[in-house]
Amino acid sequence: MLFPYHPVASVLPEGCVPYEQWPEYMLESDIEQILRPSAVDEYPRGRRWGRWPFYFEEYISDIEPMVDAAEYSASTHTRIVRWHRVTRTDIPQGWRSFSKKPSKIEGIVDLANTPEFVKHWSKTTRQYYKKWQRCGGEGYAIVETDFQTFAKAYRRSSVSKKTYATCINITKRKVERGNPNILFFTVQLQNKIIAGMSVIVSPTHQASYYDCGFILTEAESVPAMVGLMHYWHTKSLTEGIRFLHLGNFWFPGKPKSWKGFSEFKSKFGLVYIEYPPALYRLQKGSI
Repeated sequence: MLFPYHPVASVLPEGCVPYEQWPEYMLESDIEQILRPSAVDEYPRGRRWGRWPFYFEEYISDIEPMVDAAEYSASTHTRIVRWHRVTRTDIPQGWRSFSKKPSKIEGIVDLANTPEFVKHWSKTTRQYYKKWQRCGGEGYAIVETDFQTFAKAYRRSSVSKKTYATCINITKRKVERGNPNILFFTVQLQNKIIAGMSVIVSPTHQASYYDCGFILTEAESVPAMVGLMHYWHTKSLTEGIRFLHLGNFWFPGKPKSWKGFSEFKSKFGLVYIEYPPALYRLQKGSI
């Protein structure tokens, strides 16, 4: 096991839906606008993007995408379709797999099973949380804010520079499309932001997704991110949110830059969901 704190599961918890299927997530916003992304609104939900003559499609669901439907019969472009199964291991006719590695490994917290969630955190993380509790008396506070304020602080962080601000730019596209379900939490000291995280909430599926986060150099001496994680967990419980999606985790073949944060996230009482290898299908256009 890569991060030996919690078990790997082969299925999602009952009632849990992949965040890519949430209407609140706006999956197509993850793609740069120059590639003309659009949503596939029929079930399963997905996204399309590209430029003539090649277009790409992606789906995350156990329901097989009907990529040869009548609406495509006169298509003039070639379509490369990627299908991420959630629990299915069969390969339907017309699909191919080019890898034996998981499509992805995701971490999920089920708050219905862990209402006293801190007890399920690793010992070290519980110690950091106790330290964070003392920070309140030193002037540190968690404050919810708007996107513009959050983004300005985020762009000062090292993670923004290392990733060319990819994460915050994706969030910006979602905000610009009017998504009302993104929340921004910040750690402040004397009204100055020193850390933050954003989450996407799905009232439809009683779930919340870790979107992006940052820590500035001023926060290196305090467990600010542990405080933010506790705030997210507590707020979710209060508002009837059951599932917390902590996003992708590192495994061999993924960027090494994922490893540090994957290990950090692994200590918060989660279960890993290992998705089967992705399947691909090529649909040639009529011209």
